[in-house]
Amino acid sequence: QSMGLGSCIIGLAGAAFSGRVKDDLKNELEFPPCHEFAISVAIGYPAMDKEPHDMRPEKVTFIK
Repeated sequence: QSMGLGSCIIGLAGAAFSGRVKDDLKNELEFPPCHEFAISVAIGYPAMDKEPHDMRPEKVTFIK
């Protein structure tokens, strides 16, 4: 946000990774064999201003 960027979760992208072309997409995007699609996030310059949601760090799990 400090750079004027916003983000938006794109839920529909997940449908492509649950269909019959799932393996083709994973190959095209060079997913490692042990990885699965989880979420897509669009990042860009927003067309309107909106306050960000409250952060909830207790809902985030970091995997190392």
